[in-house]
Amino acid sequence: MTDKTNTPKKKFDRIADKLIDDLFETSDQELLAEAIDDYGDVDEAVADVKNIWKNAQQTTGKRRLQTAKQSLTNQRDLHSKSTSINITNISNARKFLRNIIDNKDNLPGQLTLAARNLDDLTDEDVLKILNDLHELGAISDKDLK
Repeated sequence: MTDKTNTPKKKFDRIADKLIDDLFETSDQELLAEAIDDYGDVDEAVADVKNIWKNAQQTTGKRRLQTAKQSLTNQRDLHSKSTSINITNISNARKFLRNIIDNKDNLPGQLTLAARNLDDLTDEDVLKILNDLHELGAISDKDLK
């Protein structure tokens, strides 16, 4: 069994806890004296700390945003791979879609599909519509064969 009490993160957490404890044990007068020694002025020390805090918040926000974007991209990729349909003949796909449009009363639930001229749609549009219908559960893989 792996000892998880001595991981780098745990070590860092223990150091951070000790620094925070030390900070809380330091009196206000001692903190002011250190700020004056380091910065020459308390206002400069406060401004520097605020700047450090602002940069940390921005960095954290950017990391969270990047993580969220990556997660969304991964979910989209996973979803599109799991729901994309395999159509090898676009002519048959157009016929199938025309049949769906002509018999739109057979669509399940509240799903509606506006009648349209399939000749005006690109092959990509036809495939997207069929993929959307498949994703919604209106058509199955066996319907496309």
